[in-house]
Amino acid sequence: MVNTIKTLFQPKHRHKIEEPYVRHINRQWRYGSPILSTILNLNIPTIIFLGFVLSLACVTIFALIYWSIDQKCYVVGYNFAGISKGGHESINFQKMFALSAQTFTTVGYGGIYVRCWHTNILVTLEWYISLIVGATISGVLIVNLLSPPPMVRWSKNILLTNWKRSLYTEFLESYNYGINNISNRIYEGASLRTISSTDKTEQQINHSKNANNNGNLKALCLRCASEATYQLTSFNVEAVAYILRIDTDKRVPIGTFIEPLQLLHSKNVVYHQFGIAHVIDEASPLYQIETDGEWNMLQKVVCTATYHDPRFKTDNVSYHTYWNSDLIQNAIFKSMAAPGDGETIHDQWNSREYDHSLIDEYIMQTKHGDSWAPMSNESPLPDGMA
Repeated sequence: MVNTIKTLFQPKHRHKIEEPYVRHINRQWRYGSPILSTILNLNIPTIIFLGFVLSLACVTIFALIYWSIDQKCYVVGYNFAGISKGGHESINFQKMFALSAQTFTTVGYGGIYVRCWHTNILVTLEWYISLIVGATISGVLIVNLLSPPPMVRWSKNILLTNWKRSLYTEFLESYNYGINNISNRIYEGASLRTISSTDKTEQQINHSKNANNNGNLKALCLRCASEATYQLTSFNVEAVAYILRIDTDKRVPIGTFIEPLQLLHSKNVVYHQFGIAHVIDEASPLYQIETDGEWNMLQKVVCTATYHDPRFKTDNVSYHTYWNSDLIQNAIFKSMAAPGDGETIHDQWNSREYDHSLIDEYIMQTKHGDSWAPMSNESPLPDGMA
């Protein structure tokens, strides 16, 4: 019940129309601020509150207009409003507010009514405005109620993590030949995206074995977590890197390379946690950037998560952009998972807990000689990825 109430207060995040810092000039069609999309992004309680405030403002404005008009244009009950003798009622702001409210809500009790042509035009105008306000609020509420709320939360930062090359090599061998060469460890559900042939995997293995970088490797790591209280299915993440193109002679930017990134652990049906990593080996489009140490050439990494929402029975897409300022070098995620109670390891893992408040938590790595600490020693994926 608490989680259901929380979803009502969530903003309906959708991908932005424009990119920050990028300007477009001399467009053929120009539109102002996207008011409709801004309204659709509001949560349900905010829409209801703003609808009430807007209605109250309209009622108050028209009440002041009515109050400023000659009192002889109104009739209170069967008595002319301008006559106060013999116990007859006279006009005041409270009565005009009641007239405005009854007109706006189209209740029309008949306790106060108008008798001049210009006041008749005003009440007709107020009725029309109330019709527009009511239809707009109802439409926005229906759209929000029928739209599935955002169920995937992305980590705020993307990390450049140091980890052991030997673990990655063993993982590729296990993936390529279907044999788990590392004892007492099972890589269930792990997958290497965009690998279309065995030859490509073997090429990566040979690169990894022949490389001479003191046995270290770097991976671009990010996390996203399911905020749903039920299981999302058919979850899949894809990512592309935007790499700046430079005119080497003039040293000016001339364009952008858009390169797809191979992702580990990107296609899985997981209840809570999704950990994703791109290994920067010799086959990676980011390898030259890492070799030259020019990470300012990486403009952004755009991630797209697709999943099926079984409760709304819809296929949904979640976008997230990691800008260069979101990149943290030499850092490793903290694990979100904690084992539960149980006599055996399997029981402890099956009763595990995920602390979603740790999705953005990471630890900086420090170099000691040829190695980095802390570093994954047992898992083929960096810590916090599985």
